[in-house]
Amino acid sequence: MFPFHIYEVTLRNCVAQALEMRYGQDWPCNGAFENSLKCKLRRKLITQRRYHYTPGSGNIGKLLTELPLSFYESFFTSAQILRVWIHNGAFDVVFAHAPKAPAGSDDAAKAAHINACTSKIHSACKKIRGIRNRVAHHEPIFNKTEVSAIIPGVMELLSWRSPTARAWFAERESASSVLQKSVL
Repeated sequence: MFPFHIYEVTLRNCVAQALEMRYGQDWPCNGAFENSLKCKLRRKLITQRRYHYTPGSGNIGKLLTELPLSFYESFFTSAQILRVWIHNGAFDVVFAHAPKAPAGSDDAAKAAHINACTSKIHSACKKIRGIRNRVAHHEPIFNKTEVSAIIPGVMELLSWRSPTARAWFAERESASSVLQKSVL
């Protein structure tokens, strides 16, 4: 479960930072933010906010942990590119070590580049979340082809966020060696 935990915490913190850049420190109570969400996500936010967040407290940690991974995954869809990731240059701040658009790119090319990067994160997240749910429910996973995407997906997200965090993770994770042995 270690790779899943690290991935989820990293993804959650990335989204929270971008949302704070866009909607301010009290983003969970920001009306514009709330209205930008699809009904299902809005209900999740409102429900968890009711129990785990006091407006203006600055204490967002408990709320962040109670929102599901699918909530954070939703911020890597094309609908959120302009609203969250391009606004205020959030993508470049949050993912300071991600591949950059070619020098001299116009705004459309930069937006296309960010869209490609967030699509890659979204795709990896869907795979990782699916396997994580199988593991959490004690379902067999070793015959699933998606298992091989776990560690590279975690490593890529971490390397885009912080090469130091990626190195820390690489030193501590043992899932890749277990997966390698299962292939032999």
